[in-house]
Amino acid sequence: PPPPPPPPTCGTWSSWASCSATCGGGTQSRSRGGSCSPYTQSQSCSTGSCPCNSRTSWGSCSTTCGSGTRSRSRDGGCSSFTETEACQDRACATPCSAWGQWSACSATCGSATRSRSRTGDCTSSSESESCNLAACVVSTTTKACATWQAWGPCTASCGDATRMRTRGGDCTPFVESEMCDNRACPVPAPPPPPPPPPPPSASPSPPPATEAKTVAPTTTAPPATTEEQVIALSNAVPTLAPGRTSVVEVRLKINAEFSAVSSDIDAFKLSFKAGMAEAAGIAEERIVIRSVTEGSIVVDFMVVEAATADEPAASVAVLQLESAIQGPASSWSSTLKPLMQKGVSVEGKAIRDMSDSLVQSMRLQDAGTVYLTPKDNMFPPSGCSCIKGPGITAGCAEHKSLTPAWCLVAAGCSAAKEGSHGQWAFCTSESGPSGGSPSNDVRPVLNGCHSAVPRGLALVVLYLAASLTRYVLDV
Repeated sequence: PPPPPPPPTCGTWSSWASCSATCGGGTQSRSRGGSCSPYTQSQSCSTGSCPCNSRTSWGSCSTTCGSGTRSRSRDGGCSSFTETEACQDRACATPCSAWGQWSACSATCGSATRSRSRTGDCTSSSESESCNLAACVVSTTTKACATWQAWGPCTASCGDATRMRTRGGDCTPFVESEMCDNRACPVPAPPPPPPPPPPPSASPSPPPATEAKTVAPTTTAPPATTEEQVIALSNAVPTLAPGRTSVVEVRLKINAEFSAVSSDIDAFKLSFKAGMAEAAGIAEERIVIRSVTEGSIVVDFMVVEAATADEPAASVAVLQLESAIQGPASSWSSTLKPLMQKGVSVEGKAIRDMSDSLVQSMRLQDAGTVYLTPKDNMFPPSGCSCIKGPGITAGCAEHKSLTPAWCLVAAGCSAAKEGSHGQWAFCTSESGPSGGSPSNDVRPVLNGCHSAVPRGLALVVLYLAASLTRYVLDV
C-alpha cells in the first residue's frame, strides 16, 4: 500500500491588522500560511466613543400652507440622530362663500336699510342697501287720558288740609291735589283758674294725734316737656286712631358752609337719610326730609313711627341718633364725615301725630317726584330769569325741599350758583328791573306729567311749605 500522507504543516499567525474604524466599534483580522485551517481570524476592536456632532439646519416644511412637519439630523456618538417639529408657513386660503340672506329692514316705513354678509377670503364681507319702503303715515289722533277718579278725603276735618285724585288711561298717569275748603278749627277754651286757697284759721289748734296717712296732692302736675315725652314713650308704639301716624320732628344744624351741599342737593339728601337711618338703627324709609335751609346747613326732618313692635319706636330712634351725634365724627360715612366734623347739634324736636295721607304726601315731596307750583310774589334776582329743567318747574319754589325758594336761571345771571341741575339762584320777594314775574299757572305735576288746572288748586307740597311756618320746635 502507498505510504500515508505527511501531517499538515501550520504556518505562524501574522500580526493583527489595523481596526476598521477610528472611533466606536470596528474589526481587525490576521492570517497564517501552511496547510491547516483556519487561515484567517477576525475580532472586534474599539478605540473609544466617537464625539456627538452638531445638528444640521432645519429642512423645508412638508406643506406649503396649513400644518406640516420639518426635520434635522446629526451624527457622531449621539443618542438621537434625527429631530422633527410641527410647522405652518401660512394658513390655507378659505374659499369665499356665497352671500347670505338679506336682513330685515331697520324700519317698517320711511328711510331704512338692510344688510347681508358672507365668509371666507373675500374682498368684502358685508354690504348694505336702502329699503324701498312707503312713507310713514303721521297719526293725527290724540291719545285720550282716562277720567279723573273721585277726590280722596281731606287730610284734616278743619283748618288747612288737602285732597288728591289720580287718573290713568293711554297717557302717563299723574296726580293732582287741591286745598280743601274747610272751616277754621275751633280754639280750645282756656283752662279754669285754680280755686283760691282757704283762709287761715283765726286760732289754730294742733291736730289730734292720729295715724299718719299719705294724701295725694289735689293740684294737677304740669305737662311733661317734649324731651320728657320722648323719653316716656320708651319703645312702645303709640296707639292712635285709624289713619293717623305718630312722628318725631327734628331740626338738625350742621355748622358747615351751605355751598358744600347746595351744588347737588339730591345727593346730599340721599347721603343724609342713609346716615341718619344707620345712626338711629332704623330703615331708611322712616326718615322723611321736610326741608334743607341755608344758615349753615339746617335740615328739618321727621322720624316716622315704627309699623311693628319689632322695630325701635321713633322716640327711641331719635335718642339713639342724638347719642351718635354726640359721638366721634369718624363714625359717619365718607360723604357725611367732612360735614359732621364741622360740628352738628339738635336745635329742636317735637312729637305729633298726623294723617297717613299727609305723611305719604311728604314722602312724595322728599322723593323729588313732585313738580312744585311757583310761588306768588317771589322773583328771581335782578337781571335774571327763571327757566325750567328736569324735575324743576320754571318759577320760584322750594324745589327739592331746599329753602328759601329758588329757581334755575338762564345764562348771564350774575347771582347764579353752579349745581347738578345747572345754574340756579335764590329768589327774593322784590322784583328787579329785569326780574321775572310770579307764575299764575298752577300746574301740579307728578312722575313727569303735568296738567294746567285752575288757580284755586295747589299741590300738597304747598300745604307742607305753609305748615312749616307753624313748625313747633322745643328749642
